[in-house]
Amino acid sequence: MPGSNTHIPACVSGRLGACLLWVSAMHAAPHDPWVRVRSANFELFTTAGERGGRDLSRYFEQVHSFFQQAFSLDGSGGLPVRIVVSSQYYGAIMRAPRRPRVGESLPPGE
Repeated sequence: MPGSNTHIPACVSGRLGACLLWVSAMHAAPHDPWVRVRSANFELFTTAGERGGRDLSRYFEQVHSFFQQAFSLDGSGGLPVRIVVSSQYYGAIMRAPRRPRVGESLPPGE
């Protein structure tokens, strides 16, 4: 309409522009399959999903604990170790035969 004042305040147009940019970026960005899981001694990056990452992290912590006990290590290693595992290797790691913990024996047949 000629003569009407349709001025949008700068703060509103700036926020609107930022929201539109954010929404368009979210739709344009592909889904990142990598998940990062942190534990006391490890920083794990995996495509095996959140639950798979937690399972792997727990497994690596058990292995770490075994070596600490077996070799009487003090455990002051400093920075966490970074591990990268894709989902295709996740199954191979988790299907590995279970090893006994220090002082533990497996039942016959395992």
